[in-house]
Amino acid sequence: MTKLYLSILLSFLVFCANAQGQLKKYPMPKDVSEKMLASVPEKEGKIVFEEEVPAAPGMKKDELYTRIRKWFADSFAEDKSALETDDVANGLLSGKAAYKYSKASGLIVNSGYINCVIKMVVTDGGCKYQLSDFTTNESTNGLTGLASTGIKHSYDLTDVLQEYRSGKKTNQARRQLDNMNQLAYYIQASLKDLLK
Repeated sequence: MTKLYLSILLSFLVFCANAQGQLKKYPMPKDVSEKMLASVPEKEGKIVFEEEVPAAPGMKKDELYTRIRKWFADSFAEDKSALETDDVANGLLSGKAAYKYSKASGLIVNSGYINCVIKMVVTDGGCKYQLSDFTTNESTNGLTGLASTGIKHSYDLTDVLQEYRSGKKTNQARRQLDNMNQLAYYIQASLKDLLK
């Protein structure tokens, strides 16, 4: 029985490690995680990440647009992601991005998606992006080898951030905010690589 339990647990942990797919190329350093958590950007009371990413000299808007559109499709291939605006003439891309995560802690596994809206304006000089409307859908499952309890929750991450800053620093809030910051870090780092 112990071997069966360990086999099931090991298989599940391998699955959880692989769930981080698209982001593993750009792991967020611990010191960056701490800095990002301390200074999550807000606009009108909502979490909003914005940045301009310059392109390499000589890259034109059409080439950049094609690259960024492919990047979006490759980075956010999950069913919950979708490109909603695809306007080549005006250089506008927008859609929903979903980052799947899973974290095991003892016999408890928390998994779900960090969701956000991504808006991009592409020009000859690069692109400007905005990430907003962050939410998470999370399931908590107990791994006992006998049963799984699928408790599901949905959270607005602006509310989670406000509670965290007010002193309610739970492990769950920290995990959700770290996953949000990992998504923002991935977008920033991968776009910089893409446009250089």
